[in-house]
Amino acid sequence: MRRGGHGALAARLGWSVAAFFVLFAVTELWPHSAELGLILLVVPLGVLACFGVLWTTWMVGGDRPAWLRRLARNGLWVLALVVVALQAWITWRSDPSYGTDAVAFNERAARLLLAGQNPYGQDLSQALEDFQVPPIFHTLRLDGGSVDLLSYPAGSFLPIALAVLAGVGVQAGNLVNLVFWSASCLLVGRLLPQPFRWVGIVLLLNQFYLGYVLGGVTDVVYLPFLVLGLWRWDRFRMPGVAGVERWIGPIAMGLACTVKQTPWFFLPFLLVGLWYEARARGLPAGRIVTSYAGRVAVTFLVLNLPFLLWGPADWVRGALLPLVEPTVPDGVGFVSWMVIGGVGGGDLTLLAVASALILIVVLLAYTAAYDRWKRFWPLVVPIFFVVPARSLASYLIMTLPAALVAVATVGPAPAGWSRSRYWPKRTSRLLVILGGAAAAVVVVAFAVRPPFELSVESVRTTGARQSVSEVVATVTNRSAAAAVAHFTVNINGRYTLFWEATGEDGTPVASLQPGETRRVILHAPNSAAMPGVESTFFVNAFSDSPKSVARSDSWTVSRLRSSLSPSSVPEAVPVDRPVTLRVQLRDRYGAVVERSGVGVQLGQIVYAQDGLLAGVASINGEPQGRSPVKVLTDANGVATFQVVGRDVLNDPVYFQAWIDDGEAPYGYSNITSIRFRTR
Repeated sequence: MRRGGHGALAARLGWSVAAFFVLFAVTELWPHSAELGLILLVVPLGVLACFGVLWTTWMVGGDRPAWLRRLARNGLWVLALVVVALQAWITWRSDPSYGTDAVAFNERAARLLLAGQNPYGQDLSQALEDFQVPPIFHTLRLDGGSVDLLSYPAGSFLPIALAVLAGVGVQAGNLVNLVFWSASCLLVGRLLPQPFRWVGIVLLLNQFYLGYVLGGVTDVVYLPFLVLGLWRWDRFRMPGVAGVERWIGPIAMGLACTVKQTPWFFLPFLLVGLWYEARARGLPAGRIVTSYAGRVAVTFLVLNLPFLLWGPADWVRGALLPLVEPTVPDGVGFVSWMVIGGVGGGDLTLLAVASALILIVVLLAYTAAYDRWKRFWPLVVPIFFVVPARSLASYLIMTLPAALVAVATVGPAPAGWSRSRYWPKRTSRLLVILGGAAAAVVVVAFAVRPPFELSVESVRTTGARQSVSEVVATVTNRSAAAAVAHFTVNINGRYTLFWEATGEDGTPVASLQPGETRRVILHAPNSAAMPGVESTFFVNAFSDSPKSVARSDSWTVSRLRSSLSPSSVPEAVPVDRPVTLRVQLRDRYGAVVERSGVGVQLGQIVYAQDGLLAGVASINGEPQGRSPVKVLTDANGVATFQVVGRDVLNDPVYFQAWIDDGEAPYGYSNITSIRFRTR
């Protein structure tokens, strides 16, 4: 292949991938065309445009992109942005609730600021109701409460305040997220080398990222600043560099740090790298590093100093809240072994110690092998977030676009850099010692048992609503001191709000004495907290002294499923003509279960326009309207019912079956409706 051929081929393949990403996203809009006429125009024209990009990518020749190819690729960007905007409209129209408490708090803070109030220190819990944040997305505290304060520096809510000033009345927080995400992807598409600029479109349309952006994950607001901050970061104040990269880095990083705490962890690596770059080139390293850090600090203070002066203690608590507040452990990192796996969990502070040691180890490894790590380090910084008690997935993946820009745009380590000059061999022992210490602390964290031991005894359900409203559990305090437990039910790895714990006499359960065992009844705080009878759930117990988490055994109400046939009766049935309904037992994967003697109930009800009415059918000869009626399964695992209509209504009668084997009802079937008519 001729020189440059591989690069040209990679670029063509990349733009083809981008075109297909847009094509898939365009076709996904089509089911919503009845809701918005514009989609009828966008879909067919968008499909043609995508194939036009493919044609110009492969059929327009020349080593350099011709004007037609450039026009097609720019048009693909415009189409991608239009598609993302339409996806946002569809998402927010179908569900206008905010998906995180963070975006709700930020918008509430912005509106308080515009009303002349200091948002720091204010109780923002009303925002959870105002923006309809699902309870499962509230941030809980180890002491049994929930976070209700602003948790970030001022850059987190100032863009929302500008949006509100510009006239955005609803979805201001989510709209800011969308704008900043689009800007980030445009920057990626502009700042990456020419053969890889298609990556920006692929990121823009990635459904995983879009789910976060449209759902209210606020990390995206710092992303465009982090992209600029890591772009060609090694050019800062370097001789012979005359472009914007010579000065933009610290200002962009300062802005990123005003939004959230995540970018703070990139700063030590940048400062060490700039020091090495300057020393290797014979430049005043101390002056350059100080200049960079000073510009970051000044940028940060420009946005935050007014609030710091307005209420110093409130600002400090708010800006550092995610780092210092005793929130419940959560995330996809090691802590999931404690919360979900039930391993260790007796001292959550050990994870904080281990994560700090790991950050130091990674930084030392970076300094020890700067020539190898210079490009790689932005990709590995998120490893720090795998270890602490809060290791949400957004912490791990939202910095990736910025890291890609850094990897692709920095130069190699300077020729004057020498490992032996800056990192003597004897100091490598420190790296080994700290790495071993971090590993040891992690091991100890999983060896320390929590103070509480839990087991689920039974549950109470809501019947036809198919959810669990109460959980009866046994709790033992196996520590040497009195401890207070705060309970929540965990569904699919997500916490619900704290459940009230009472004794069998209905009195609230306070602290448990050393060695005490209590039988407690946990009451769901609301319907959103109730796990479905088909769900597998477990109970977590938290304590803030010591900071710990315990896990019960898993519990699933439904051990079998059932299917009702026929699934539909399309024609009206004359009254007094019997209809045979059969209920088949099935396992959780849908396979037939041949088991006799299992109790099956069949119920009937009328969902009328004005409310619920009693059914008008007779089941197995029982009086009209009686519901439910129980039958035992035969050797084939089938329960058979004869249904006869006794009266005629304007509405159909709805039938549903469930399993009743003496415990909580479960295994609810599909619903079959029958319309009855006169003879």
